Amino acid sequence: KEEEGGGGVGQTFVLLFGNDKWEKYVEIGGIHEAGNDGTADSIEMALLFAAQYPQRVQHKVYLELKQLFPNKNEEFDLSKFDLKEMPLFQALIHESLRLSHSTQFGVFHCVFVDDVIECGSDNQHKYNIPANSVVFINNWYALEYSHEEGWIEPPTQFNLENWLTVDKDTNKTVFKMKEPWVRFGIGRRDCVGRELAMKQVMTAVGNILLRYELQLAPDLINGQKDFTFASHGLTYKPTPQVGIFVKKRNE
Repeated sequence: KEEEGGGGVGQTFVLLFGNDKWEKYVEIGGIHEAGNDGTADSIEMALLFAAQYPQRVQHKVYLELKQLFPNKNEEFDLSKFDLKEMPLFQALIHESLRLSHSTQFGVFHCVFVDDVIECGSDNQHKYNIPANSVVFINNWYALEYSHEEGWIEPPTQFNLENWLTVDKDTNKTVFKMKEPWVRFGIGRRDCVGRELAMKQVMTAVGNILLRYELQLAPDLINGQKDFTFASHGLTYKPTPQVGIFVKKRNE
């Protein structure tokens, strides 16, 4: 990508791997594989949370989608409606991604010049970042435990209200994006596949919720309808392994 205002092409993390084309092929292949795995994980987690909260989440989202797609055999199609008409559905997707961030850390980046980062309510905290430092986002803290980000207490609990507010003019519930949602990174070099991934996740989850009712299989998780996320290398997975019963809707 061109650097803003510089007119030239700046260095990227991939370029640091060397000039050998095979090294670049391996790195690009890794990015592609991570995208496939991340999208599949995102779909799985959204369905898992919908199954965990059948009345508080799944049924409400289903009724919202059913109003937009009333025909029994009609497919969920993002091109037919503005996402603004689906605040609960958007909240389900974003909240599941918030709590089930597939990686502990964001994409690693390299700082090429000395820099200073100011943060805090009055920029009272300053951090010196030397040139050639590797920096990354702590997804785990930003998405779950940062009390400064305004997550509803307790921040580790699934809550659609984290993403919903009331429009003062229309008095309708609307979706509101939050700045600390860094699932796909931030800045000019955030995830290049963000838009495609979100469309794939929403299309898959929307079609499944319109056609099927989901329930957790308690016997597969020791009789408890609860689970946590544990680290498996660089990624998070539900623990213990969770099963979902799928029942076709008749409406």
